[in-house]
Amino acid sequence: MIALTSLRRGAWAIALVWGFSRIAFAQSDNPNADLSLDPDEAVQVVYAVYGGIENQQAHYADVTNKIAGLLQQSPDGFSVTEDVVLDKHESKQYQSLIIVYNYEQRRYFYNMPEGGGKVSLDRLKNVAKLHPSHIAAVPAPGAPDSDFRIVFVAYGVSENFVDVTDTVKNLLRDNPDGFFASEDAMGGDPHFGWQKALVVVFDDPSGRHFYAQVNNGPQVNKAVLLDAAKSN
Repeated sequence: MIALTSLRRGAWAIALVWGFSRIAFAQSDNPNADLSLDPDEAVQVVYAVYGGIENQQAHYADVTNKIAGLLQQSPDGFSVTEDVVLDKHESKQYQSLIIVYNYEQRRYFYNMPEGGGKVSLDRLKNVAKLHPSHIAAVPAPGAPDSDFRIVFVAYGVSENFVDVTDTVKNLLRDNPDGFFASEDAMGGDPHFGWQKALVVVFDDPSGRHFYAQVNNGPQVNKAVLLDAAKSN
């Protein structure tokens, strides 16, 4: 069975997810959080995935709504652990949380490995302020401008993911038969010597989905992504 997967800590990070999702607004209950009530100024969780690599396979789950809820309910932040995020105790190798989010009409991503600390709305806002984005905010799924759209693509492992969205868009355009995810194809190695995952978040007419595989896995093309969406 194809394993479906998908930010950034320092210069590296990225994302992936299982199934159908929507943009979720995360509004702080903390009066000192300095978050506007205007949805355009709020932190919007576009997509979030949590998981890792086991037996040379990428195992990730869509935790978009769970993360949006935790951000709203935990103004001081929540710990990135499997029992908090997934309500499980079956740790896999190199597990991490990846969040793609909108803030002040721009798109950002954030990545933290399991046990790496706490995530809060303030942390996401500070990341955005320290690393301003020039990428427009991600629209809600089902926007009328396209029946197929690459939303976000990450490549890496643990806390070391890099945004390869433009690279993958170009590969899909120039290689309609598909491409193989590798360090060379992705433009570099975000974590030398470790197995990496490719995470693709995309829209099709049925909504927002994700596809994930390990480095040098099966060939990736539009048909593969659309087939993955049908299986969700």
